[in-house]
Amino acid sequence: CGLLQVCEPGTEDSFAKLGARYAQLAPLVRFLDIDEASSIAGVALNGPAAFLPAAGWIDPRRACAQALAHPSIRLHAGARVTRLERHSELWHLACEDGREFAAPVVVLANARAAITLLPAEIANLHGIRGQVTLLPARSLPAEPRAVVCGDGYLVPPAGGIACCGASFLRGVAIGPATQA
Repeated sequence: CGLLQVCEPGTEDSFAKLGARYAQLAPLVRFLDIDEASSIAGVALNGPAAFLPAAGWIDPRRACAQALAHPSIRLHAGARVTRLERHSELWHLACEDGREFAAPVVVLANARAAITLLPAEIANLHGIRGQVTLLPARSLPAEPRAVVCGDGYLVPPAGGIACCGASFLRGVAIGPATQA
């Protein structure tokens, strides 16, 4: 569906320089004035935007199901990994229940717990806590045709639901959110 990154107020000069710098990459990114950006978005925007036509949003549930259907991918759900180390060309995992695994590629689907398994020199990870709001598509004055990002983001509706968000806090947060 594409993604529009709206220029933040006060950064117009930097935005124009980026547009000139990447002018030769029009198939990947186009820098648009407010009218053209709004036309592509399908909603009124408050500034010019960089349009990445091949970017956008995926349905995580469908993407995971499709990946797991691949014959070279095996799911080990509920494997509480206590150690992850790289030796030669393989990742070696040790689990709390004594099981061990080795594979050339490992996907850690454990949210912020990945921080405890990977040293910063391999992956400099940090937690980000934010809010996501799901809205009935009919509550929007107009439906966006592309993902729109700026101070927040709005994703085109899927299944009658639009996803948006704006607030986040960097750092590992535990317990209920106290600020938004």
